[in-house]
Amino acid sequence: MATTDRRGVSVDATDTPIAGGPNPGLAMKAPARVATTTNVTLSGLQTIDGVALADGDRVLVTGQTDGRQNGLYNASSGPWTRTIDASSNDEWASGLAIRVASGTTRGGYVFRVTTADPIVVDTSAINFSAAVSAPQFTGGTLSGATIDNSNTVALKDSLFTLQDDGDATKQAKFQLAGIASGQTRAFALPDANTTLVGTDVAQTLSNKSIDGANNTLTNIAIASLVAIGAATLVGNPTAAAAHPEEFTIQSLAELLSPHFASDFILAYDHSSGAFRRIAPKNLAPQFCVDTIAALKALDKTSHDRVQVNSYYAIGDCRPRVYWLDTLDTSSADNNGSIIVATDGGRWKLLGAWTVKTFGAKADGTDQTTAVTAAINASAAVNVPLEFDDNFSVSAVVISGKAGLHLIGRGGLIGIASSAQTAVLQFINCTDVTINGRFVINGAYNTNYTYGFWGGTNAAGQDFQKFDITNPIVVGCKTAWGFGSTIRPDDDVAAVNIRGGYTFGCPQFLRATGTQTVIQLSSANIFSEYGSGNASWQTLPAATIEAEGATVIINGGAVLCTSITHDCAFKITAVAGASGNQYGNITVVGPVMEVASALCFTDNKSLTAPTYGAFTLTGSRFVLTNDTAGGAIQTDGNYAGKIVVVGNTGFAPNARTQLNANVSNASCAVTVDMQSFGVNCLQGYAGLSGGIQTVIGDPGWTSYTPTVTAQSGSITTIGSKTARYQRRGKTVILQGDIQITTAGTAAQGMLISLPFTSASNNYIGAAYSYSSAKSGAASIIPSVSGNTVVNCSDSTGATFFANGSKVSFEIEFEMA
Repeated sequence: MATTDRRGVSVDATDTPIAGGPNPGLAMKAPARVATTTNVTLSGLQTIDGVALADGDRVLVTGQTDGRQNGLYNASSGPWTRTIDASSNDEWASGLAIRVASGTTRGGYVFRVTTADPIVVDTSAINFSAAVSAPQFTGGTLSGATIDNSNTVALKDSLFTLQDDGDATKQAKFQLAGIASGQTRAFALPDANTTLVGTDVAQTLSNKSIDGANNTLTNIAIASLVAIGAATLVGNPTAAAAHPEEFTIQSLAELLSPHFASDFILAYDHSSGAFRRIAPKNLAPQFCVDTIAALKALDKTSHDRVQVNSYYAIGDCRPRVYWLDTLDTSSADNNGSIIVATDGGRWKLLGAWTVKTFGAKADGTDQTTAVTAAINASAAVNVPLEFDDNFSVSAVVISGKAGLHLIGRGGLIGIASSAQTAVLQFINCTDVTINGRFVINGAYNTNYTYGFWGGTNAAGQDFQKFDITNPIVVGCKTAWGFGSTIRPDDDVAAVNIRGGYTFGCPQFLRATGTQTVIQLSSANIFSEYGSGNASWQTLPAATIEAEGATVIINGGAVLCTSITHDCAFKITAVAGASGNQYGNITVVGPVMEVASALCFTDNKSLTAPTYGAFTLTGSRFVLTNDTAGGAIQTDGNYAGKIVVVGNTGFAPNARTQLNANVSNASCAVTVDMQSFGVNCLQGYAGLSGGIQTVIGDPGWTSYTPTVTAQSGSITTIGSKTARYQRRGKTVILQGDIQITTAGTAAQGMLISLPFTSASNNYIGAAYSYSSAKSGAASIIPSVSGNTVVNCSDSTGATFFANGSKVSFEIEFEMA
């Protein structure tokens, strides 16, 4: 039975040209009514490309996800069937054409089969290319040109003129002679009134501006640029404060290869002076695998952006995307940011770098290798590295790196079974940033000297520009260590620790070296033993030690509340190239509670160290224990400075020990009356030794003198009161002595001094008494053993009479 399709052609199964198999070499199939543009369901009457299908319509299917389904179909309310002239293998051939009659986007198009012969229906993917049907020329004059069915206008190799039909003087001329044989040049008219530069002059941007809102040049064929030696694009320095070098291309030669395509982001590498690809512009993955092992097994020709859901197994890390760098054939596999597949494809990580993306496991096993690899890879390209969990390590050592940035949402746990310098070490490194709650947990492991250590190990090396924010260090003998006695003069400087805290660390910081400078800002500095075992409880506990180094503390808190031995601040000596020297500690503004001594010095058995300074100012502190020997104690070599001024200091209970006990007479001690306040010894009474200065009115200090006779004994003393006031080394002593019964007393009256005086160095003296005494009127003071003053008449032969009241004021100098 014959049927009539939408062409209006009667088709019958017995029709010889069809039943016998149409000639596959025919150039054209009968037209289709519409062509699909996307994947469609091959059943039902639906709307295709704006055309509502009717039963029997011929539909050219070109966009199926499964290309084997492409071809010519009869539309039907039920399942579609392939048309009778396109259902067998010999009815298909490469180059066969099918015209589409209708459709919003595909109407008038001619589709050609691009699949190579032989084509097997339902087995071969039938692919098509589309072109607009040849134009219909209707009237007018066309001279010197022909139009063919491939939408091509053939012109003579001379000027082709477009002319206004009303004004012959308005012309636009085109010439093909300038195009070399075998070359094609394509031009697109802009969607705006835009000037086209003519061929009479060199092609330059003249009197043109680039849109400032965009600042973008797009679709520039880099390969068409001349390979000049250098070119510079300078940004607006007032708008962006940009240096011209940030926009300088040292050479365009490397851009003339096709790998710098427009679908990649380029970055200028200052070290090499060249551009490099850093990522594709389209970051959306095309495929997904579960593990790194699956990525390594992936065919590099299948996809160029792949999402990897885990590292070893689902759930062990966050999903991330890798892109295939087809130009890279040499980069080594670092197990994280660069993955080398079995077929040699180089897959590179997109997005944030984390330690887990380098295969580190948070399972308690030793992850030193993976963590070290992650940090080194991050430093090599200056990409921030996030610690996305807590990883157990023996010791991570990073050497010779610069520009490193670690982000801490996790950290390191020390599990060393042998002696190690630190859980995390940085050697000869510069420009390192660590922030975001980075944790170093020494786990009370005595194999570690430090939680973190940084310094140098060779001549000419530096350790500089470390910026560490909100770190947490737990269970380490010493939380932070910088510098060493082996290289005491190397530059270990510009190290800043901001915020953060420690727990279970007897010592917060040990800084060593004459060129070591450490600054702590708003840090919560704790010295405690935490939950360490019995041996841990006996560790040295000088909270902050400056061993020839300079340490500056600004704000924060210094809490040494549970350890009653050692001290909060310790200034020790180191053997430097220019001689042995003490360190310096400056403390400004923290809140402090100290159960041990405030400051010790220690010469470390070095000969006559020099320098040294301890300055405490602007702080509020409490001394909870009356530490034997004094709050500040210096060794016999320390001739530096001690300054404690501008503080509010006190003790909960009355202190009997000195505020500053200085052993070297050349050590300058300066305090004020407020820094050692309530329940502390006041003014000079709290100082011993050195060159003493008390700022402010020191006031008067009362004491009860011991009164005896130079010879014999006084029977009854009615009253004896005295007070003194110190101003530097000068002491003013005032007192009243009432002699009720002189008894056998003879010669002078001996009055004890509150301080040891310089021999016979009395500046002035005045006496008065209420009754006449025998002997001459003048009274001469003298010293007996530098501890008492002898008041007697000029002959020294008689004592004061019964009932005499002696009032005196003596100004003398301390020894």
